[in-house]
Amino acid sequence: MLNNFSKEKSACFVSYESFPDWTKEEIRQKVCRDLPVQYEHEGEHYCVLHFPQNDKLDDFERTITGRKINKLYDFRHAYFPEKYKLNLDEHKFETYADFEFCVFNDEASFVRTKFLNEAHFCSAKFKSDVTFRETTFEAGAYFDSTEFRKEGDFTNANFNARFEIGKLSLKRDFQKVFSTNESFLLLQHARIEKPEKFVFYTVSLRPCWFIYVDSRKFNFGNIDWGKDLAESSYIKAEIENLKKLKVPNPQNFLIIACRQLAENAEMNNRFEEASKFRQMAFETERFLRKEKQLEWWNEEILTVEFPAKFWKKLKNAPFDFAYFLYRISSYYGESSSRAFKLLLSIIFLSSFFYWTPLSLFHETNNFRSLEFIEAISYSLRIMVLQRPEPFPANTFAKWVVALESIFAPLQAALLALAIRRKFMR
Repeated sequence: MLNNFSKEKSACFVSYESFPDWTKEEIRQKVCRDLPVQYEHEGEHYCVLHFPQNDKLDDFERTITGRKINKLYDFRHAYFPEKYKLNLDEHKFETYADFEFCVFNDEASFVRTKFLNEAHFCSAKFKSDVTFRETTFEAGAYFDSTEFRKEGDFTNANFNARFEIGKLSLKRDFQKVFSTNESFLLLQHARIEKPEKFVFYTVSLRPCWFIYVDSRKFNFGNIDWGKDLAESSYIKAEIENLKKLKVPNPQNFLIIACRQLAENAEMNNRFEEASKFRQMAFETERFLRKEKQLEWWNEEILTVEFPAKFWKKLKNAPFDFAYFLYRISSYYGESSSRAFKLLLSIIFLSSFFYWTPLSLFHETNNFRSLEFIEAISYSLRIMVLQRPEPFPANTFAKWVVALESIFAPLQAALLALAIRRKFMR
């Protein structure tokens, strides 16, 4: 609501955000400046920048244009109305740029913009897409507690100093930054001069947001990656997100991103998280092989020349039995519980066969089966590659001993690997 208030009688209310009076007075001096306090909302008076309604479009646009011409870049708590698309493409911010607590109700564009000094977007709310494509941040770029409700695009951006994005809070309030299902962060081909100063904390992230960028030295803290990373539904959703972006071979890029994130987690002693990312990478590879298998079946098997070229086509089959065994035996060396269960199964199955009349063992001038407890002890000694007595006498017992001698030690090794990956580098 537009009203005529004298500046002497009424100062801009600025915002309902809780902050000290001296801060509010500083904002009046540096942001409101000489703007008339001619708007009213819910009994409070505002200048055009801080008026939290949309019916101010023309006045607001003139004010922003004037600030750009005069190189005044302090916009703290400004309310950017709907239908006002902020366009600062190719603009050069030679001084400190402050957009803290701003609300952007429409799109904002900073394409090829240069921030020669620090850029602050802390606690800002982007309710629509915001683009920082090919933007250069020469000094620090701070997005602490910034809320992205849709797409935050940093494709080909240049970060030459510290970059922070996250939630400044002791609470695990992850959804406050990327707050909706439409939220998306693009870092494709971003050039990061000092990756160790690229900071994410107390924020929800997705692995697919880190394609085309090397995340191994990024600084992650208190991150929510969503539900179980290795779940099929989660991986398929990540692949679909990349397909929407028209990323070629999305599975391959997702595999690379997951392995880099796993390396980052491992270097920072987040071993369980590293394990989840490795599982996700292996599972994504499995989905890729399944696609290739389906293509092979349709293009190679269901053809008239298949019988004539049987062996050649079979040789080119995209099957990997070793990966299959690796998955079921220990979930790619990452699941100690699965490895332990399978090891117990091998021991008890072997013990059962040693106990049955099918297996005969040498006794003095005689043959016999083992007692069940004796069979378990016998199986455990076979697992550690001993040659316990009595020796197997018939072919069946010899086969059971031979197979257990191969698979039990291998499974024990996979169990040791899974435990090691869980607790140490």
